[in-house]
Amino acid sequence: RAASALQFKRLDALTVGAWIRPRDVMPKSMTQQGYIVSASNGNHAGFTLTTYYNAGLNAMVVTDKGVFSAPAFKVLKKDQWQHVAFSWDGKYLRLYVNGQPVGKPVVTQGKLKPFARPLTIGKAADRDGLYYNGQIGPVKIFNASLDKTDLPANHDAILTPASNTDPSGIILPKPR
Repeated sequence: RAASALQFKRLDALTVGAWIRPRDVMPKSMTQQGYIVSASNGNHAGFTLTTYYNAGLNAMVVTDKGVFSAPAFKVLKKDQWQHVAFSWDGKYLRLYVNGQPVGKPVVTQGKLKPFARPLTIGKAADRDGLYYNGQIGPVKIFNASLDKTDLPANHDAILTPASNTDPSGIILPKPR
């Protein structure tokens, strides 16, 4: 079940993680880049986690102080399960693949501008198209910034001490 827009208002920290198995890691255009998780209407509000050019991954957050995007290239493997995530603590936006940092942290500021509609998994939230090409396993979203010690490494389960989550949903095994 996707969270409602009300749960994403006035956030100053966020972690989004998902297991993915991409069929294509070399998109040649924007229309071939897939939205893994989207709660955004472009550069106006919300956040996204997408595939990107050159076996890449990209995270974007839109705050009341601007639009911040963190890309990483040559980090995804075609037809293999991998855990991808971004973590935003209000000051830095960071990307992870299999629990390891990728790309460079991006300096940010402000609070998340809320997106008024529900988030989507596997497609852009604000329009048709821009579908993710592959499989998506469990997706977890936390209103806290988790670091690499909280994220899966080498396909292990995610075990997080975050106190603001449902304790019945903390363990994420690798999809089969």
